[in-house]
Amino acid sequence: MSEKRPRRVPSFRVLVLGLTIATVLSGAIFRERLLGLCGQYLVTERALEPADAIIVLSGGVPERILEAVDVYKAGYAPRLILTRAEKPENLDLLRSFGVAAPEGYEINLHIARKLGVPDEAIVLLEPRVNSTYMELGVVRDYCLRQGLHSVIMVTSKSHTTRAYKIFHHLADGRIRVIPHASRYDTFDPTTWWTTRRTAKEVLFEYEKLVHYYLIVLTGG
Repeated sequence: MSEKRPRRVPSFRVLVLGLTIATVLSGAIFRERLLGLCGQYLVTERALEPADAIIVLSGGVPERILEAVDVYKAGYAPRLILTRAEKPENLDLLRSFGVAAPEGYEINLHIARKLGVPDEAIVLLEPRVNSTYMELGVVRDYCLRQGLHSVIMVTSKSHTTRAYKIFHHLADGRIRVIPHASRYDTFDPTTWWTTRRTAKEVLFEYEKLVHYYLIVLTGG
């Protein structure tokens, strides 16, 4: 009567190979779903409701100001708050050659006026800002000085989550913020990885989110 052969236990190498194949297959199956969730996390919106002002964050010209004007004309708030980003490098050099190169806030002002927003409904904050964190700190200080209790914050789609988190942190419950993405922004959170421009946009946002979390963790 022959003896039963002991059952062979898979080698470590076979186990690693199997796990690798399973990971690759599952990644291929769920890749688009996972990437889509990464894009959707960057978009935070709340239903529009009446507020004391509309913040138009710097950058994203002209889609942010176009959306802000629409929100203003719809009667959700009586004023627009604009900020000034740092002056672009070499702008003075261009102007020394007689080249008319307006800054982003100047373009926003021109668009708002052309679309019928009166000057008395536009507030242009003076301090130059070089980051969203600094920008929203300036906005917060203005709102508190003016006794504003609620704002609609208009920005690009992929910027809404980070901007909302920053302002919510800085305001510390003193100002209610309603994040609102511009419909003129073409960013699609479900297909962002298909173009180089939007892939860079998403990676940049996650890099900035990490920086924001580090600021919060260190008590900034």
